[in-house]
Formats: sequence, C-alpha cells, structure tokens
Amino acid sequence: SPLGGTLTVSVEPANLQINLVNASFLHNKVDMGSSTLYLAAPYSDVTIVDCNFHGNSQDKRSHYIWTTLFISSFHLNFTLIRSNFSENIGRPTSAYNDTLAGNPVNFFASAAYKANITITDLLYTNNSGGGMLFKLGSDEASNSTFSLAQSIFESNQYFSMDIRASTGAQLVIRHVVFSANEFESSVLRSLALVFFYIEKEGNKVKMEEATFKHNFIQGMILHFRLSPDEKDPLACKIPRWIYKNYIQLVNVGFDKNTADTSVLHLANGYNNLRNVRFVDNSAIYTL
Repeated sequence: SPLGGTLTVSVEPANLQINLVNASFLHNKVDMGSSTLYLAAPYSDVTIVDCNFHGNSQDKRSHYIWTTLFISSFHLNFTLIRSNFSENIGRPTSAYNDTLAGNPVNFFASAAYKANITITDLLYTNNSGGGMLFKLGSDEASNSTFSLAQSIFESNQYFSMDIRASTGAQLVIRHVVFSANEFESSVLRSLALVFFYIEKEGNKVKMEEATFKHNFIQGMILHFRLSPDEKDPLACKIPRWIYKNYIQLVNVGFDKNTADTSVLHLANGYNNLRNVRFVDNSAIYTL
C-alpha cells in the first residue's frame, strides 16, 4: 500500500500523539510509501528526539514514488530535536513552478490548516535524491509557526528546502549552516537551495546568523517568492506601497556559492537586510 512505511501510524478521525526517543531507522527499503516513518491523522502532536535516520532507500526494482519521512495532518504540532538524517536516498521529483510541490521526497511535513514546527540540532548530511518540503497550512488565518535553529545541512545532492506559508505565519531560521549542497539536473527545473513560498499576507520571516557556503545549485541559493504588494491609494505624486509581508536577514553570509542566476532573490514585501555578506559567489546567467 502507498499509505505505509517501516513504522506507520494512521488514525482517522482520532487525535495522534507520538513521542519517539532514541530510535534508529537504518538501511530500510520500501516499494512505495515511506522508508522510515509514515504518520497521518487529522490532529497530530509529534515529538522526535535523539533519533537516527540512516541509509534508507527504495527497492531499486520499484518505480513508485516514495519518501523517507512523511507526516501529514490537518492541525500539526511537530518537534524534532538532536536528530541525524544521513545517507538516505530519495527519488528525484519533477519540480512544479520551481517548488517541490507535487511529489516531494525525503522529508515531508504538511498541515492543511495550521502547523507549529520546531527543529533544533538537526544534522542533515550526505542525503541524495530529494529535499525537504514544509507546508504550513492554507487557511486565511492559520497563524502557523516554523522555527529552525542550530542545524547543519551539508553535502546533500538534489537538495532543496521548500517552506510554504499562507497567512499570518511566523518563520524563523537561526544559527543554521548550508554547506556543499548540490542540485544539478538536466531533467528537473531550477529550484532554490532554500525557498520561501508565501501565498498571501501577514507573514514574517527572520533569518539570523545563517551561512551559505560552497553550494552548487541549478537555480538560486536563497529565494523569496511573496504575494504581490499594493499601491497606496492615498499616495499623491510619489508612489507608495502597502507591503503585505515582512522579511528580515541579519548576519547572513553567502560565501563561494555557484548558482544559475542569483545568490539571493527578493520579490515583493518589505525587506530589511542588516550585515549581509556576499564573498566570491558566481552565477552562470543574469536575470
């Protein structure tokens, strides 16, 4: 069944509470579904602490779509602490509209209404064939939260982190390193190493003490795609804008990255950059 994994918990319409501590998923293979953990419930409270996901993949004889870790809910509270994710093999997916939406691989956490996601001390290294997709709800007033801190993403292939929010979300990335990751393919469309897709308004994104170094990406390194802003109808001769979303980058460094077009791409919203450093980056094309 596609609704399965090495460890599967699927309940409907009940609430799901999972506490996974000091567990290891090593060298598991699946035909379809998830090669480690599959969780699905309308209301989920999931905590993973001190766990190891290593060397999981799909049976090479199979051609079905699968993920390494899959969590789906209507209302999701997800906490991931001090865990390792290494040498897992996902399946490269077709990229729709430069995002991982469609058939995400490797790491998928999604809430249809509201998500509160907290990730700290994650070591994500030497994984291949996919990235991470976080969907934080599509309701008009979901007020979701996303926090990623003190984590390292290094030497991953076909890797992209895609964070999608709708309305009123608070998104924070702090003390995180992205190093020597690659995304190069003649089949997939261009992605960004880290991609924020903000569909509506009232969202705040803060990235602080982050480093991007030695990454090679067919696309961009850091890309913000925000909903369009509006002109202030009360403005006279000089146009003014009503900004719908707020972006802040503080002490962020981009060192020796190679991208197709841009190291940093900002479009729409109120953008505040403070002490942002660009050193020895290169691009193949210009916009």
